[in-house]
Amino acid sequence: MKLTLRAAMTIVCLCLSVVGQQRNQQIPRDLRQRNELPPAPTKIPRGYALVIGIGNYPNLGKEADLLYAEGDAQAIFRVLLSKEGGAIPAENIHLILGKDAGIGRIRHEVEEWLPSVAGPEDRVVVFFAGHGFVGADGEGFLAASDIRREQSRETAYPMAALADVMSRRVKARWKVLLTDACHSGKINSSEFGASMDDTQFLSFTATIGRQNSYEDPKIKYGIFSYYLELGLKGNADADPCDGWVTAGELVQYVTSQVHQHSKEAGVSQTPHVGGDYDPAMILAKSHACGAVVTDERTSGALVIEANLDDVDVWVDDNLRGRLGRDAPLSVPGLRSGEHTVCGRKQGYEPDCRQVLIAPLQRVPVSLRIRYPQKVKPKARELCGRGIRLLYSSRSTVNPVNIVPVLRRQSANDLRGARDLFARALQEDGSYALAAYHLGVSEQLLGDETASIRAFRKAIALDPESTDSRMQLAGVLIECGDTDEAIRNVVEALRRDQANAAAHALMARAYLDKGVWRKCVEEADKAITFDDSVATAHLWRGDCLRHLAAKDKSSSEFRDAGGSYARFLRMTNFSTPVHQWLAYHFVGFRTGGQVHADRRLSYESLRKAGFLGLCICESNVGNLVRAGEYCRRAILYDRNDPIAYFTLGVTNLKAFNKRLWCEDIRSARSNFIRMLALSPALEEAKHARRYIDEIDGRMRDLRRNFCP
Repeated sequence: MKLTLRAAMTIVCLCLSVVGQQRNQQIPRDLRQRNELPPAPTKIPRGYALVIGIGNYPNLGKEADLLYAEGDAQAIFRVLLSKEGGAIPAENIHLILGKDAGIGRIRHEVEEWLPSVAGPEDRVVVFFAGHGFVGADGEGFLAASDIRREQSRETAYPMAALADVMSRRVKARWKVLLTDACHSGKINSSEFGASMDDTQFLSFTATIGRQNSYEDPKIKYGIFSYYLELGLKGNADADPCDGWVTAGELVQYVTSQVHQHSKEAGVSQTPHVGGDYDPAMILAKSHACGAVVTDERTSGALVIEANLDDVDVWVDDNLRGRLGRDAPLSVPGLRSGEHTVCGRKQGYEPDCRQVLIAPLQRVPVSLRIRYPQKVKPKARELCGRGIRLLYSSRSTVNPVNIVPVLRRQSANDLRGARDLFARALQEDGSYALAAYHLGVSEQLLGDETASIRAFRKAIALDPESTDSRMQLAGVLIECGDTDEAIRNVVEALRRDQANAAAHALMARAYLDKGVWRKCVEEADKAITFDDSVATAHLWRGDCLRHLAAKDKSSSEFRDAGGSYARFLRMTNFSTPVHQWLAYHFVGFRTGGQVHADRRLSYESLRKAGFLGLCICESNVGNLVRAGEYCRRAILYDRNDPIAYFTLGVTNLKAFNKRLWCEDIRSARSNFIRMLALSPALEEAKHARRYIDEIDGRMRDLRRNFCP
């Protein structure tokens, strides 16, 4: 029933917004008197990186475009993301490419973002690949993507300013500035700030003076960036090979390689080093130990040819490029010793061989891709049976697309499929497809360790398989290893930048890490490439909702609600014959582990969509609709404590707005249910407080208005 206005005036409004407050801790008086303060809390050292690559300069004409600058930046991004090259979390690396690297964005990232996030115990890397030029007064500049000739000083970033910000304003224990641009030696003419305590600053640039930075079409890189990448991957680990790449080793390796390479190309380029740093400063982990090492610290090169087009070349498990029968690939800068070279083409058996490189040698390698990929008939038959059992009448195995399942699949089905795939691998240990499906089976059965092992075997057998990398990333997200998941998605996107499913999975990874804006960016990319990837809309809604809560933005709540509504429309699978449609659940945990039953996976995602829509509608004041969406979420999972808590808060808001007794009774009932399900959740303490406030007023309500 409704309360009268007079009765409503007697009721103290219940507080609905929960704001955590930390108790102020005071220093004990006896410590203050002795001037002995408590020790400062331990600071966790973190890594941050700004990576900029600009290849196209619209205002300068096509002749000014650079062929490989953006690819160079992406290569350095992958190195910094890798475990060996720094293991900097993806959310701490700002990769800015092409038109996004305008002068305003560069200023913001250099002068505001880096100084604001880096602390005294942290490490910072800045890399720039693009044009550099020298002004009339001899001052060096880095060209932003929106540079204009008539306003070059206003639309380019001074090299001296970059050095000054890095040396004086970025407070990190060690800092590395890497610049692959013409005339980048000018960056060292500025006055570097004096080192404080044990702070180290290495500035390493592609050129000295007025030299140009050379791009080599044979290797499809700027040569400075190329040798930086190889050096950080281990080739710079000089005698004695100790498994670590130091600053001194990197400078020595890159300088000598660039000098030799440019000399052979008929140009002049000499990298320049500056700053105050310890040559023993460790920059990367190396797995190169064990190779033959010489005192000359020189290296050799591979010149690789193939008999077919579109052959991907792997050197020491690193993808170096694609070649054709009339387009050989040069791979210089390799340390002396033994290297593994593999040529891979889809549908064919790979051609792999061991090659010994001596100092200063250019070693030719002829890859012969001849044999169609063969699988032993028994292994193929076993795998086929497993696929029929695993996927039933499913039309696709894409991990994010919607697919039909005509019957509820049992755990026995999954165990049977798993055993068939394992037997197929016993018959043929090189059968990558069997390893892939084995990983899917193990994941759906809940054995994440076995699933990861199977997917990694599939990748080892077929490094070009983006599906295997994405499935592995999904399982890693479930296990909480989001950083390793992101590394695998980055490798998938390296092969296919327009892969909408991979961008959706990247959005899910950033959602797990709480990096809301990057999550939205990746979800938007997925939607741009393929609007039918429904989960991209769900993750977009989740991240926009978190941003809205942070910014207290009604417009963002509405935008998030639109994404949830879009997702729910796309996944409304009721049909006249009541066939179940579901997701193949990989890496899309939404609050609980769901494995063997795809129907439960589908219901979990639908519940997440309705719950998100409930929260958004509640925050824009549409309380009736919000309550209905919360109740629909509960229909999908009657044991979700957050759904009951959210519905309880919505009930309280509705009571304060329309003063219906049923609302306050429902609020109390939902809070009680939430506590019965999960009394230890953070929301539980708020539920208890709400119940106490409700109980304190229910006596008057029952006596006068709510019999």
